Amino acid sequence: MIEIIPTIVPKGLSTIEQYCARFGGEVAAFHIDQADGDFAFPTTWVPAPGEVLPAQHTYEVHLMAREPRRFGERFIRAGAWRIIGHIEAMEGEDGEHTLQGWRAMGAREVGVSLLLETPIRAIDRLAMYADSLHLMSVSRIGMQGQPFSAAVLPKISEAKERYPHLVIAVDGGIHEENIASVVKAGATRICVGAAISEAEDPLSAYRMLEKLAKSALQ
Repeated sequence: MIEIIPTIVPKGLSTIEQYCARFGGEVAAFHIDQADGDFAFPTTWVPAPGEVLPAQHTYEVHLMAREPRRFGERFIRAGAWRIIGHIEAMEGEDGEHTLQGWRAMGAREVGVSLLLETPIRAIDRLAMYADSLHLMSVSRIGMQGQPFSAAVLPKISEAKERYPHLVIAVDGGIHEENIASVVKAGATRICVGAAISEAEDPLSAYRMLEKLAKSALQ
């Protein structure tokens, strides 16, 4: 199964509400980018106490932050169901405790993300605690519209072989011209930002990417 998940870079909860309204029931899940202004820029919205994500959709949150556990807990309380943290922000046993802590709080899935330059083997110690591996396919994270790097393609293949139990996700610079190569390399979850959000008709762009991704499997 191939998942195409539109990415939201929220300035506030209203950004997410507007995005959900734009797609209605056509899209089941959204990918929320959270940047802390340190690990990644710019600083984005984090739920305040009492803020809840719109109930008609499901959400995964990509934590581009130096304190992923704390931020992840806030999104779980707001209703996020999949939480993804960067291995580069998890030191020693902290990664294991972070993933297990999110799961104990109610996250249905937990994942580990890698920067483009980080080798696949970096998640060896956490692979058994994760559901997914989130590979960045751009050299600069936090801002939509960055160019796709083909350097991610052999990493996808390596990850698929090394961790057959993990869902392999790819994030960054994905558009109509390169989505097939990502799918053929072995990714089954693809996060798409600018190619959808900046399209003249975002819903049509989403449908086309979904069609191209499914065609790449045939």
